[in-house]
Amino acid sequence: MPSELELQIAHLYRRAGFGLARAELAAATKKGYAACVDELLNPEKVQDPLDERLKELEGELFDLTVLEDAQAWWLYRMLHTKRPLQEKLTLFWHGHFSTGASKVERAAYMLQQNRTLRERAFGRFEDLLVAVSKDAAMLIWLDNTQSTKKKPNENYGRELLELFTLGIGNYGEEDVRAVARAFTGWRQKDGAFVFEAKEHDGEPKTLFGETWPWKGDDVLAALARHPATARRLAAKLVRFFVRDEGDPELEGVLARTYLERGGELREVLRALFTSPRFLAPEARRAKVKSPCEFVCTAIRELDASVPLRSLPPMLARMGQTLFNPPSVEGWHEGLAWINTATLFERANFANHLATQRGVAGDGRFEPERFVPKDANATKVIETFASMLLDGEVPAPMRAALEAYLMGKDKEGKPVAFKPTREALDEKVRGVVRLMLSSPEYQLS
Repeated sequence: MPSELELQIAHLYRRAGFGLARAELAAATKKGYAACVDELLNPEKVQDPLDERLKELEGELFDLTVLEDAQAWWLYRMLHTKRPLQEKLTLFWHGHFSTGASKVERAAYMLQQNRTLRERAFGRFEDLLVAVSKDAAMLIWLDNTQSTKKKPNENYGRELLELFTLGIGNYGEEDVRAVARAFTGWRQKDGAFVFEAKEHDGEPKTLFGETWPWKGDDVLAALARHPATARRLAAKLVRFFVRDEGDPELEGVLARTYLERGGELREVLRALFTSPRFLAPEARRAKVKSPCEFVCTAIRELDASVPLRSLPPMLARMGQTLFNPPSVEGWHEGLAWINTATLFERANFANHLATQRGVAGDGRFEPERFVPKDANATKVIETFASMLLDGEVPAPMRAALEAYLMGKDKEGKPVAFKPTREALDEKVRGVVRLMLSSPEYQLS
């Protein structure tokens, strides 16, 4: 069984990233928990050749004007990054500031927003909020490019208050109208932010009990510093990183940290990942993996690869189309990810990953890399359980897997498992497929 420290670090990297391969887990354990948290929170200190590699691949493998290529490009980042929390936060903010290619219609604008989310993921929330509000994809998505002094469009103002900052119950319709007026004149041209002064309503507006000529930047600053925003962000972070049902005690700690540290997201995340509430054993496997988490974690934990182009349509069938959330609310998480159809697609992916064959050393899953030559059925199960399930296999699952590995002779008696080439290629791949499809593996 893994040590308590190994369990904590595996838990940390599932939540703050997309899991670890066996060798990576061993290396992280040697560093210690505190050092791992510090490394995750300071990605700029981690050398990562990923950006250079992606530039090489852009002409060769990715046409970033095509949505499917942009999706594959981002998945490549998730799978190969040495800065996993940066990618995980980019995914979090993509769901929070939900924007869809179905309306924006330009993959380049979606990627531009994606880069903005990544670059500002750890800084002040106010800076991120301003950058996203001036982002071309967001201006198009919520119709702010159509907002004029004579006819303010309320779409962005409403979602800014309801979803991005304060939350329902902390504002009224008069606030929505005032905020909409403050953002008139905000435009984009060829992906760049443009302010058209002639279309801006510069008259006094009443917001938060104050009446004066509020501008868009003034509104964003006030919203970013509001206690209701701190509470809403704390709740969303806890539900994304800790528990699907939330944790009021931890949410209170994070909201206070947010306000005390001026909205510095890095410090809020430090408080989250070092909290006893995050590290408690009951917080492990307390979240349903999103499709991205399920797919990327399985690939990384098995230190395997699959054809990159196959992943975006698989994720879409599981309910998560990158760069195209279902609505401005983003994706509903937790048990909303699970239904008969999506479970079937997860099982299909498990089979795809575990059973695809290739040339030795091409990165595809090879059972012989992990199974000792003298392994019995128990050893096989323990090996992959330690990689995929923290070493914890419920008794009924263990019995079923042992029976599957051993098989029976002509008289119906159990036959001892031996790691022959045929057994590795069929039975061991089957065990991995079954583990990946198990209810336990759907939990992070």
